[in-house]
Amino acid sequence: MDYRLEFPKQYAYCEAYNFKEMDDPVVLLKKATDWYGADVCIGAVGCEATSSTLQDILGKKLLLEAGNATALHWAINSVKKGCIVFVIGVYGPPWNLVPMAA
Repeated sequence: MDYRLEFPKQYAYCEAYNFKEMDDPVVLLKKATDWYGADVCIGAVGCEATSSTLQDILGKKLLLEAGNATALHWAINSVKKGCIVFVIGVYGPPWNLVPMAA
């Protein structure tokens, strides 16, 4: 939601992007950091993130899984090795295949 992007731009020294307006947010963040990755990514969206149709059907429509962990996958794949992914969202049970050890 666009109004949510305005708050960090106004009150924090950071950039905020609408990932629905780009092809791959991981590539955007890697390019912006000379392919090193970000120092910190914050996963605050939780199970409401949207990705594949299959995950949407299984998680949101049929309630067979707790939600969609796409935003967390983006965060994990966007940071430098050894840096920080701060998770305050809710990403559901282990069968969501969240690579927490990565």
